[in-house]
Amino acid sequence: MKNNFTEKEKEVARKVVNELSDYVNYRRSTDAFISEFKNDHRTLQQSMFRLMLNIIHEIADDSYQTDGRNEDSKLIAKLIVNGFKEQKKLELINNGFSEKNASDMTENFKMSDYLRYV
Repeated sequence: MKNNFTEKEKEVARKVVNELSDYVNYRRSTDAFISEFKNDHRTLQQSMFRLMLNIIHEIADDSYQTDGRNEDSKLIAKLIVNGFKEQKKLELINNGFSEKNASDMTENFKMSDYLRYV
């Protein structure tokens, strides 16, 4: 992951991460959060989902460190990323690309790249 962000962006991100950490740590239920997410502006929903996909992609990366507290997250993230990658590869093959070309085209993909900016 590139660190091409400003100190101000990092400070804002830290505040948001801390708020979310506090939320999941003390309120355990995600129903209210999901309800509010679903009621947010549709473009912002897509932007937030892009962030969620990027988080999944980072967790699935071999460089992401785990221990007994987060190893299940990495396992599931890898399943999600690899399953999506395989599906996109099959779509390319079904559209006439060779298996090698399809593999090359999906090698360095990110799931969030498939979301349009609206």
